[in-house]
Amino acid sequence: TPGIAEWYAYAPKKQVEADVALVESGEMTKDAFAAKWADKLIDVEHPDLGPKSNLFCSAGGDRMFLIGDRLTQLGFGSVNNFNHGGVCGMTGVMANVRTHPTTNHKRMYADIDHCECLIIWGTEPMTANKGPSWLAPRLSVARERGMKLYVVDPRQGRSASKADVWLPVIPGKDAELAFAHPTTNHKRMYADIDHCECLIIWG
Repeated sequence: TPGIAEWYAYAPKKQVEADVALVESGEMTKDAFAAKWADKLIDVEHPDLGPKSNLFCSAGGDRMFLIGDRLTQLGFGSVNNFNHGGVCGMTGVMANVRTHPTTNHKRMYADIDHCECLIIWGTEPMTANKGPSWLAPRLSVARERGMKLYVVDPRQGRSASKADVWLPVIPGKDAELAFAHPTTNHKRMYADIDHCECLIIWG
């Protein structure tokens, strides 16, 4: 198995940018630039991609000051350091804040204590939290009082094992399932349109 040492290389950003400026001004040829940096850069035709060290990527959550800052950026010299907060935290927080401009709700959770039917999709509230999940006992209590639970998850985790229905969606097919849901409901709605009391059409 090839190791990191076989492809790893680092190039100081300022030095590369200085040479790029020389190429743009005509003081250095592209061939001379390529000869100097070919072993260090991912692609000499696109020096903005940076050094081969950027081929190393870390995607983490907690303790990013250690894994991200110290290991990835300072240790490996890679800019590809992604915190999960940039993917889920920002989108969730900003969506909630903009939806509730007067209260600035940053986090919204299902009202499990009063919920009659819960669909868990794309998460594992029984275990996917920092330490013991605060949702686990509340989900258990809700199930005991009769709350219906549906879980969409490729694997049968803790939540799926307690669900009324576990739908093991094929990984990567979540979008198709999501689009199929309103389509199916739409067709069913038209099938019984004579007895429909409320018609909602989306597109």
